Amino acid sequence: MGRGHHEFIDTNQIEWEKPHPNFYIKQLSKDTRTGASSILLLLKKGVKIVEPEAHFAYEEGYIISGKLREGTKGAADEIVFTTGCYFYRPGGIVHGPWEALEDTLSFLTLDRQLINIRNPYMWDCPKCKRRIMWRMRACSHCYTKRPKEAVRYKLLPKAKTFVSARR
Repeated sequence: MGRGHHEFIDTNQIEWEKPHPNFYIKQLSKDTRTGASSILLLLKKGVKIVEPEAHFAYEEGYIISGKLREGTKGAADEIVFTTGCYFYRPGGIVHGPWEALEDTLSFLTLDRQLINIRNPYMWDCPKCKRRIMWRMRACSHCYTKRPKEAVRYKLLPKAKTFVSARR
């Protein structure tokens, strides 16, 4: 059926869904065929994901208010996103861990259903240096093909890989 036509929606009339503790979603629109959607995401201060994660969905968003840290505190991969930050992440890019340093409200669009793969196997792109989910045969950031000599690894080698889907 697709998303249908929506001119304006009073988001105050939409209930917050709570898929995880301190993690709230307002579904603004969703394509029932592809899973593409637009959502408001509210992360309460302190909520965090400690494993790296990846997904096939392309993710685009804007932080309306708050502060979110991605990467390991004090490490070279640490980035703090604040009010007014825009981001775009192609599918297959490994990211995280992350933590809400303040209550953080974001607007997100996804090009398909979001299925998170936590602690995925990955490879390092030799061109752009990003960590890419092993199931991707090419880097979704710079389109470099995965070299035959690429090393398959996990950031948390002893932790198991698991999948969490949001319907």
